[in-house]
Amino acid sequence: KKEPKKILDNQAWVKGKVLKVMTGDSKLTLQHEPVDSWGWPQMKMDFPVAESVNIKIFDTNEEYNFLVEKHASGSIQIIDFNKKVQP
Repeated sequence: KKEPKKILDNQAWVKGKVLKVMTGDSKLTLQHEPVDSWGWPQMKMDFPVAESVNIKIFDTNEEYNFLVEKHASGSIQIIDFNKKVQP
């Protein structure tokens, strides 16, 4: 299985399961797999979602690949996604 190439050093593809969709806050609570390029362990955390991504598309307990961008300020944001392919 080939992962899409990441675009920039401040971006990473993150595999995660949606635990909660907060449409009002434009955030998703994800249980995500480790992000080796950023030294992140597997954990549960909230991710802000960019305006360009339709947050209403996401279903709880579904897994997706998320393209996450990390800003100089330390903040993060989901800027793109694709559905995780089931084996």
